[in-house]
Amino acid sequence: MIQTLKIIQPDDFHIHLRQQNYLKDTVRYAEKFKKILVMPNLTPPIVSIQQAKIYREEILFYSKNNSLEPYMTLYLNKSLSKQELFEFRDHNWLLGIKLYPSGVTTHSEYGIDKIEEYFSYFELMEKLNIPLLVHAEVNDDNIDFFDREKVFIDLYLSRIRNVFPELKIVLEHVSSKEGVEFVLESQNIAATITPHHLLLTRNDLFLPRLNPHHYCLPVLKTKEDRDFIAKVVLSGNPKFFAGTDSAPHPVYKKECSLSSAGIFTSPIAIELYITFFEKNRCLDKTVIENFLSVNGSKFYHLPINQTTITIVKEIQKIPESYPLGNDKVIPMWANRNLTWKVISN
Repeated sequence: MIQTLKIIQPDDFHIHLRQQNYLKDTVRYAEKFKKILVMPNLTPPIVSIQQAKIYREEILFYSKNNSLEPYMTLYLNKSLSKQELFEFRDHNWLLGIKLYPSGVTTHSEYGIDKIEEYFSYFELMEKLNIPLLVHAEVNDDNIDFFDREKVFIDLYLSRIRNVFPELKIVLEHVSSKEGVEFVLESQNIAATITPHHLLLTRNDLFLPRLNPHHYCLPVLKTKEDRDFIAKVVLSGNPKFFAGTDSAPHPVYKKECSLSSAGIFTSPIAIELYITFFEKNRCLDKTVIENFLSVNGSKFYHLPINQTTITIVKEIQKIPESYPLGNDKVIPMWANRNLTWKVISN
């Protein structure tokens, strides 16, 4: 039985670090990873290269191990100047433009309402080889909440793919069977996958009681969806790679009548991913490394990490909470035991 895994240091190609007094803690929690791709949905959103540069410098200031490599994204809305796109590739720490439909998740009120109005951006991004990172959900009260990813793909993402076939696209935090199928049948499209969409189903949101710390967007879906996502990861398909979508909210914003969406996993995310592989009887080093440490870098044309980490078979208890500035944040599976532990980077 495998007791130790030594793998290339993993990357997290979708993480939320927040800002101000939360940032010192969230950066520290992310430091088991080598590369991190930081989301731009701050208040106000990151819509210029200069804003992204300042935010990146703040992240590096709080990084203690001096080896964390933060990569940045810009927020797609009318405040994003097309001139920024022409200058985008002059900065090797910029990786993509993030599309949030208005109203679908935290700070998405700055997002877009009419996809067609941004086709000129997509055309330019296609020419300049700038990836489009998509939160693929519709914001329509007439659509079943659990179908919002599928409907967005059917109505919008399929059209974007067909009109701009050379545009590189990442379907972020894919959560449905239909989302995986869309990626598999498409050229130039990849997807990030979270630990919670590999380990949880919508039952975990409601049983044994309503759990706001398992509420995220896109929302957890059925066992069939989870198993379909798991199957493609276990297959080793290079179009899929790790992106935690770790999204910290203070307890008072989660345990309330209007709970914020987001599952916090960053400090234990690598161990959660390894738990997934073990549950599925796949501790194959190559499969694990490709998903956690290789596929994402290849998609973004980044060098594969030279550093390694060691993960051992050792019980660790997930804390009840973690500090978050002057507040605290409750992680996924709080107070439960994990059977794997990262002991070195």
